[in-house]
Amino acid sequence: MKQPFIGEIVTYGSPFKMSETSSNVRGYAPLIGENTREVLAGWLDLSADEINSLYKNDVVYTEDAVARLPEELKRLGIRKDTK
Repeated sequence: MKQPFIGEIVTYGSPFKMSETSSNVRGYAPLIGENTREVLAGWLDLSADEINSLYKNDVVYTEDAVARLPEELKRLGIRKDTK
């Protein structure tokens, strides 16, 4: 499996086998803060100004690599929607 900024990694299947639940790996592990804005806006219905205030006051954090993620996913041939 390809992990952004790391490259190929080995993943192992789940040791638990359930008859009704798939245990396959669906994509790379998210980066710290990669989905924070979407969660705050979509689940908590916060406005862009409220979210920006949280960042400004160091309440939430996004690692710097998130800004470079679209370029890295393109380099690895990973589509964001298949994550």
